[in-house]
Amino acid sequence: DPKTDRILYMNGFMKHDYGVEDPEGKVCWQVLQRGLTERCAFCPVDELLSCGDEVPLVEWDEESPMTGRTYRNYDSLVTWVDGSRVHLQQSVDITASRKLTREARIDELTEFLNRRAGKLALSETLARAKMEKVCVSVALYDINVLKEVNDTYGHSEGDRMITLICQAVRRALSLEDFAFRLSGDEFVVVFYGLPKQEGTQRMAEVQEQLRKTRKEKNIPYALSFCYGVVEVLGK
Repeated sequence: DPKTDRILYMNGFMKHDYGVEDPEGKVCWQVLQRGLTERCAFCPVDELLSCGDEVPLVEWDEESPMTGRTYRNYDSLVTWVDGSRVHLQQSVDITASRKLTREARIDELTEFLNRRAGKLALSETLARAKMEKVCVSVALYDINVLKEVNDTYGHSEGDRMITLICQAVRRALSLEDFAFRLSGDEFVVVFYGLPKQEGTQRMAEVQEQLRKTRKEKNIPYALSFCYGVVEVLGK
Protein backbone atom coordinates (compact mmCIF):
# COMPACT_ATOMS: atom_id res chain seq x y z
CA ASP A 1 0.00 0.00 0.00
CA PRO A 2 1.69 3.25 -1.13
CA LYS A 3 -0.03 5.21 1.63
CA THR A 4 0.78 3.00 4.63
CA ASP A 5 3.76 0.98 3.28
CA ARG A 6 2.03 -2.17 4.52
CA ILE A 7 2.55 -5.38 2.58
CA LEU A 8 -0.54 -6.68 0.82
CA TYR A 9 1.00 -9.80 -0.68
CA MET A 10 4.41 -11.52 -0.93
CA ASN A 11 5.04 -14.64 -2.98
CA GLY A 12 6.62 -17.82 -1.67
CA PHE A 13 10.04 -17.26 -3.22
CA MET A 14 10.46 -13.92 -1.50
CA LYS A 15 9.17 -15.24 1.81
CA HIS A 16 11.75 -18.00 1.60
CA ASP A 17 14.60 -15.60 0.72
CA TYR A 18 13.76 -13.24 3.57
CA GLY A 19 12.88 -15.96 6.07
CA VAL A 20 9.38 -14.66 6.85
CA GLU A 21 6.10 -16.55 7.06
CA ASP A 22 3.29 -13.99 7.40
CA PRO A 23 4.52 -10.54 6.24
CA GLU A 24 1.12 -9.40 5.00
CA GLY A 25 -0.13 -6.41 6.97
CA LYS A 26 3.36 -5.48 8.20
CA VAL A 27 5.31 -2.38 7.14
CA CYS A 28 7.58 -3.29 4.22
CA TRP A 29 10.70 -1.43 5.32
CA GLN A 30 10.51 -3.08 8.74
CA VAL A 31 10.39 -6.53 7.11
CA LEU A 32 12.74 -6.05 4.16
CA GLN A 33 15.32 -3.68 5.64
CA ARG A 34 17.25 -3.40 8.87
CA GLY A 35 17.35 -0.60 11.44
CA LEU A 36 15.08 1.88 9.62
CA THR A 37 12.62 4.23 11.28
CA GLU A 38 10.94 5.43 8.09
CA ARG A 39 10.43 4.60 4.43
CA CYS A 40 13.64 3.79 2.52
CA ALA A 41 15.29 6.84 0.98
CA PHE A 42 15.64 4.95 -2.32
CA CYS A 43 11.99 3.83 -2.47
CA PRO A 44 10.50 4.70 -5.91
CA VAL A 45 6.90 5.06 -4.65
CA ASP A 46 6.84 8.87 -4.73
CA GLU A 47 8.32 8.86 -8.24
CA LEU A 48 5.65 6.43 -9.40
CA LEU A 49 2.82 8.41 -7.80
CA SER A 50 4.01 11.67 -9.40
CA CYS A 51 3.45 10.24 -12.89
CA GLY A 52 -0.34 10.61 -12.71
CA ASP A 53 -2.22 8.40 -15.13
CA GLU A 54 0.94 7.18 -16.81
CA VAL A 55 2.11 3.63 -16.13
CA PRO A 56 5.85 3.99 -15.56
CA LEU A 57 8.26 1.18 -14.74
CA VAL A 58 11.23 1.93 -12.51
CA GLU A 59 14.17 -0.49 -12.79
CA TRP A 60 16.89 -0.51 -10.13
CA ASP A 61 19.36 -2.82 -8.41
CA GLU A 62 19.43 -3.46 -4.66
CA GLU A 63 21.89 -5.26 -2.40
CA SER A 64 19.71 -6.58 0.40
CA PRO A 65 21.12 -6.27 3.94
CA MET A 66 18.74 -9.03 5.04
CA THR A 67 19.68 -11.75 2.54
CA GLY A 68 23.11 -10.61 1.39
CA ARG A 69 21.97 -11.04 -2.21
CA THR A 70 21.53 -8.63 -5.10
CA TYR A 71 18.17 -8.10 -6.79
CA ARG A 72 17.08 -6.28 -9.91
CA ASN A 73 13.78 -4.66 -9.04
CA TYR A 74 11.01 -3.64 -11.42
CA ASP A 75 8.55 -1.28 -9.72
CA SER A 76 5.20 -0.07 -11.02
CA LEU A 77 1.67 0.85 -9.92
CA VAL A 78 -1.11 -1.64 -10.58
CA THR A 79 -4.79 -1.96 -9.74
CA TRP A 80 -5.44 -4.07 -6.64
CA VAL A 81 -8.46 -6.35 -6.05
CA ASP A 82 -10.38 -3.52 -4.34
CA GLY A 83 -9.78 -1.13 -7.23
CA SER A 84 -7.06 0.90 -5.47
CA ARG A 85 -3.64 1.70 -6.94
CA VAL A 86 -0.86 -0.25 -5.26
CA HIS A 87 2.89 -0.50 -5.55
CA LEU A 88 4.06 -3.71 -7.22
CA GLN A 89 7.71 -4.75 -7.01
CA GLN A 90 8.94 -7.69 -9.07
CA SER A 91 12.45 -8.78 -8.07
CA VAL A 92 14.94 -11.00 -9.89
CA ASP A 93 17.91 -12.44 -8.01
CA ILE A 94 20.97 -11.41 -10.07
CA THR A 95 23.63 -12.36 -7.51
CA ALA A 96 25.08 -15.17 -9.61
CA SER A 97 25.00 -13.28 -12.90
CA ARG A 98 26.61 -10.22 -11.31
CA LYS A 99 29.33 -12.45 -9.84
CA LEU A 100 29.99 -13.96 -13.28
CA THR A 101 30.08 -10.50 -14.84
CA ARG A 102 32.58 -9.32 -12.24
CA GLU A 103 34.74 -12.41 -12.69
CA ALA A 104 34.78 -11.82 -16.44
CA ARG A 105 36.15 -8.29 -15.86
CA ILE A 106 38.49 -8.75 -12.90
CA ASP A 107 41.98 -10.25 -12.76
CA GLU A 108 41.74 -12.89 -10.03
CA LEU A 109 45.18 -12.38 -8.46
CA THR A 110 45.38 -8.60 -8.34
CA GLU A 111 41.66 -7.70 -8.32
CA PHE A 112 42.47 -5.06 -10.93
CA LEU A 113 40.51 -4.95 -14.17
CA ASN A 114 41.73 -7.49 -16.69
CA ARG A 115 43.21 -6.50 -20.06
CA ARG A 116 39.94 -6.44 -22.02
CA ALA A 117 37.91 -4.61 -19.37
CA GLY A 118 40.79 -2.23 -18.66
CA LYS A 119 41.27 -1.21 -22.27
CA LEU A 120 37.54 -0.56 -22.56
CA ALA A 121 37.56 1.49 -19.35
CA LEU A 122 40.55 3.48 -20.60
CA SER A 123 38.81 4.25 -23.88
CA GLU A 124 35.66 5.38 -22.06
CA THR A 125 37.70 7.46 -19.61
CA LEU A 126 39.59 9.27 -22.36
CA ALA A 127 36.30 10.01 -24.14
CA ARG A 128 34.87 11.40 -20.91
CA ALA A 129 38.00 13.49 -20.30
CA LYS A 130 37.73 14.95 -23.79
CA MET A 131 34.12 15.90 -23.19
CA GLU A 132 34.83 17.37 -19.74
CA LYS A 133 38.11 18.94 -20.93
CA VAL A 134 40.23 17.56 -18.14
CA CYS A 135 43.58 15.81 -18.26
CA VAL A 136 44.31 12.17 -17.56
CA SER A 137 47.67 10.71 -16.55
CA VAL A 138 48.30 7.14 -17.68
CA ALA A 139 51.14 5.18 -16.10
CA LEU A 140 52.57 1.91 -17.39
CA TYR A 141 54.56 -0.06 -14.85
CA ASP A 142 56.53 -3.27 -15.22
CA ILE A 143 57.41 -5.32 -12.12
CA ASN A 144 61.15 -5.80 -11.68
CA VAL A 145 62.85 -9.23 -11.35
CA LEU A 146 59.59 -11.19 -11.37
CA LYS A 147 61.10 -14.01 -13.44
CA GLU A 148 64.04 -14.29 -11.06
CA VAL A 149 61.70 -14.44 -8.06
CA ASN A 150 59.62 -17.16 -9.75
CA ASP A 151 62.75 -19.17 -10.61
CA THR A 152 64.38 -18.76 -7.19
CA TYR A 153 61.47 -18.83 -4.73
CA GLY A 154 58.65 -20.38 -6.74
CA HIS A 155 55.56 -19.00 -8.46
CA SER A 156 53.60 -18.69 -5.22
CA GLU A 157 56.17 -16.17 -4.02
CA GLY A 158 55.99 -14.46 -7.40
CA ASP A 159 52.24 -14.15 -6.93
CA ARG A 160 52.82 -12.71 -3.45
CA MET A 161 55.19 -10.16 -4.96
CA ILE A 162 52.63 -9.10 -7.55
CA THR A 163 49.92 -8.87 -4.90
CA LEU A 164 51.98 -6.70 -2.55
CA ILE A 165 52.86 -4.27 -5.34
CA CYS A 166 49.29 -4.06 -6.62
CA GLN A 167 47.95 -3.48 -3.11
CA ALA A 168 50.33 -0.53 -2.75
CA VAL A 169 49.19 0.85 -6.11
CA ARG A 170 45.52 0.47 -5.14
CA ARG A 171 46.06 2.56 -2.03
CA ALA A 172 47.26 5.41 -4.28
CA LEU A 173 44.04 5.47 -6.31
CA SER A 174 41.18 7.89 -5.82
CA LEU A 175 37.55 7.01 -6.54
CA GLU A 176 37.87 8.08 -10.19
CA ASP A 177 41.16 6.26 -10.80
CA PHE A 178 41.62 2.62 -11.80
CA ALA A 179 44.27 0.11 -12.79
CA PHE A 180 44.35 -2.95 -15.02
CA ARG A 181 46.64 -5.86 -15.78
CA LEU A 182 47.99 -5.56 -19.30
CA SER A 183 50.04 -8.77 -19.25
CA GLY A 184 51.81 -11.00 -16.72
CA ASP A 185 54.00 -8.31 -15.14
CA GLU A 186 52.77 -5.18 -16.92
CA PHE A 187 50.07 -2.93 -15.50
CA VAL A 188 48.36 0.32 -16.45
CA VAL A 189 47.24 2.94 -13.92
CA VAL A 190 44.84 5.71 -14.91
CA PHE A 191 44.70 8.91 -12.83
CA TYR A 192 41.65 10.97 -13.77
CA GLY A 193 42.07 14.74 -13.62
CA LEU A 194 45.76 14.58 -12.67
CA PRO A 195 48.57 16.19 -14.71
CA LYS A 196 51.70 14.17 -15.45
CA GLN A 197 53.69 15.68 -12.60
CA GLU A 198 51.13 14.61 -9.99
CA GLY A 199 50.68 11.19 -11.57
CA THR A 200 54.43 10.69 -11.48
CA GLN A 201 54.48 11.76 -7.83
CA ARG A 202 51.79 9.20 -6.98
CA MET A 203 53.85 6.42 -8.55
CA ALA A 204 56.99 7.59 -6.73
CA GLU A 205 55.07 7.47 -3.44
CA VAL A 206 54.07 3.88 -4.22
CA GLN A 207 57.75 3.02 -4.76
CA GLU A 208 58.65 4.54 -1.41
CA GLN A 209 55.87 2.60 0.33
CA LEU A 210 57.17 -0.62 -1.25
CA ARG A 211 60.65 0.03 0.10
CA LYS A 212 59.14 0.29 3.58
CA THR A 213 57.10 -2.87 3.04
CA ARG A 214 60.17 -4.79 1.93
CA LYS A 215 62.02 -3.75 5.08
CA GLU A 216 59.10 -4.48 7.41
CA LYS A 217 58.47 -7.94 5.94
CA ASN A 218 62.18 -8.75 5.49
CA ILE A 219 61.68 -9.58 1.80
CA PRO A 220 64.95 -10.83 0.21
CA TYR A 221 64.35 -9.37 -3.26
CA ALA A 222 63.64 -5.92 -4.70
CA LEU A 223 59.98 -5.05 -4.32
CA SER A 224 59.81 -2.50 -7.10
CA PHE A 225 58.82 -1.67 -10.66
CA CYS A 226 59.89 0.58 -13.48
CA TYR A 227 57.33 2.94 -14.93
CA GLY A 228 56.53 5.79 -17.25
CA VAL A 229 53.73 8.34 -17.21
CA VAL A 230 52.08 10.15 -20.09
CA GLU A 231 49.52 12.96 -19.82
CA VAL A 232 46.49 13.09 -22.11
CA LEU A 233 44.72 16.42 -22.35
CA GLY A 234 40.95 16.40 -22.64
CA LYS A 235 40.63 19.06 -25.31
